[in-house]
Amino acid sequence: MADHKWIKSMLGHGNLVCQNCAVTDLEAAAIGMVGCEGHRAAGNLVPDHLYEDEQEETPPPPFYTVCPFLVDRAYGGPEEGGWWYDVGEPAIGPDFPVPVICHTREEAEVLAGYMQRTLNNTINVGRYPVESVLSNGSYQAQVCEEWPKAYPDRRPHYE
Repeated sequence: MADHKWIKSMLGHGNLVCQNCAVTDLEAAAIGMVGCEGHRAAGNLVPDHLYEDEQEETPPPPFYTVCPFLVDRAYGGPEEGGWWYDVGEPAIGPDFPVPVICHTREEAEVLAGYMQRTLNNTINVGRYPVESVLSNGSYQAQVCEEWPKAYPDRRPHYE
């Protein structure tokens, strides 16, 4: 078993860090590690013998985020008299409700209703609906699986 090669830690936790396996002296003491061998990869603090009964990794439980989005329409092209598609981006900032993380879709849908009422009574006052040619977007509470992100990922094309 190779011995640790200790140097001064720059991470702020532990006093020393091993150059070979990146374990700090405090971590090594906590898990009873006396040498560097027996690690699956550099920086992995779990000795190989703990992996003997490995099973497939289960994905984390899903979560839903309720977030305000600025939703508008973008021009798609001139085909068949012109077509439009919806675009949206998360509205994050001090003027908007804070995104909320929920464990079930049902809970997220209820919270989205409350958030939409708040948006309609505040920031959406005086805004035209996205279907209007006068629209510059509307804020909508939307339920996202996992973290909110802008949509669409890429510009759609007419078929």
